[in-house]
Amino acid sequence: MKNRIDYWRHREGLTYQSIAEEAGTSAQYIWMLAKGKRRNPATDLMEKIADALNKKIRQVFVFDCDKY
Repeated sequence: MKNRIDYWRHREGLTYQSIAEEAGTSAQYIWMLAKGKRRNPATDLMEKIADALNKKIRQVFVFDCDKY
């Protein structure tokens, strides 16, 4: 699953740390997701990350079914 964490993070002027604190995870985990080194986070974590970015889940995470 691809994501747009870095795109929205830059647009919103946020750090990995600030996203992580609001989402309840580590900045390293957010960084790994953003860089594609980790994939498929739990749905509740995707929601928390999207909320931290002030976006909807589908604005941040690209699901395979979105291609069709």
